[in-house]
Amino acid sequence: MFIRLPGKLKEELKTINVVVTGGGTGGHVYPATAVADTLLEDLDIERVIYIGCPDSLEEKVASERNLDFLPIRISGMPRKFSFNFLKWLYQLNKAVLDALGYLLYTKPDVIFATGGYVSGPVLIAAFILDIPYVIHEGDTHPGIVNKAMSKWASYVSVAFEQAKHLLNGKDIKVLGNPLRSSIGEYTRGEAAIFLDIDPEKKTLLVLGGSQGAKKINDAVIEALPALLTKYDLQIIHQCGEKNYDEIKANLSREIIENHSYIIKGYFEDLAIPLACADFAISRAGSMSLSELMASRVPAILVPYPFAAADHQRNNAKYIVDEGAALYLENDDCNAENIIFNCEMLLKSSDKLDFMRLACNRLARKTAAVDIVKLIKKAGKIQSVETAKQTEDN
Repeated sequence: MFIRLPGKLKEELKTINVVVTGGGTGGHVYPATAVADTLLEDLDIERVIYIGCPDSLEEKVASERNLDFLPIRISGMPRKFSFNFLKWLYQLNKAVLDALGYLLYTKPDVIFATGGYVSGPVLIAAFILDIPYVIHEGDTHPGIVNKAMSKWASYVSVAFEQAKHLLNGKDIKVLGNPLRSSIGEYTRGEAAIFLDIDPEKKTLLVLGGSQGAKKINDAVIEALPALLTKYDLQIIHQCGEKNYDEIKANLSREIIENHSYIIKGYFEDLAIPLACADFAISRAGSMSLSELMASRVPAILVPYPFAAADHQRNNAKYIVDEGAALYLENDDCNAENIIFNCEMLLKSSDKLDFMRLACNRLARKTAAVDIVKLIKKAGKIQSVETAKQTEDN
């Protein structure tokens, strides 16, 4: 038996295709894939396609999620006029043509972009074809692509209030960074069982991003004897996969066999060590900061000094000004200063409590769901629930 749906209801039940783009760094890729995960769980979404650079982090992460992936070759724009700039212009034109072909073939109803140079050609193609798009900016200071293309976006989502005043979008929402669903889902006791550590012991989490951070690693390794013995800290150390073998080979047997020290190249699910941490030492990428805030983990922030547009330093200063972190310049990141800052936090439970409250105030845990609502609205799609309500009425 077939039921003929009224025209209006049929339109409300229409599903949509979404193209997701963004890449280059984890700060662009992980928000994109967090939103893609949420889109895939939504009954209104028929298909999610990821456009990114080949042989890249975004291709790796998209393949892990079985997302359809379409490659575009594009590099960062040279800052000075030269022969390399002319080569880049040719590359950009080809990338825009490739993007136009992909969009004409896949017929997306809406584009979602998180920035990075790969999103530029896709957004230019969307503008040419009059396909609505939604932009997400994860840093306090927006990147070049998001700045340039925000003017024509249906909606712009930003992680931090500061960024709102630096973009030209007509409808800008402060929603936070979309996070993996496991962040904040574990209790300290559950996470401690996973890691086989003492849930009652003060715990320091050391992060340098998925690639590690040599300056942080070197300072922490030198400080380990004091941190483990004099201050009786438990330390979970993510040192970066490329650094793991070399660092572990140079550690003393005493350190390696110390049950209070865990070293790994990379945690697949950072939610577990975050749930155990009393405080952290970290770079200041936007995703790291958002995960720390959502997990209520104060931090000693050491921004990477060569980040594009100095965005890590800007991110860090914003979090410090809000009271959720301490600040340490990369050049000052040594064992002495690491120990000094750790000691200050360990000796002042009131300060740690105040910083946790600041983290909680800054945390935005529903960003992925909120952004998906904007994407659906930009695609002029109502939820299945709304359609059912219309039918009932």
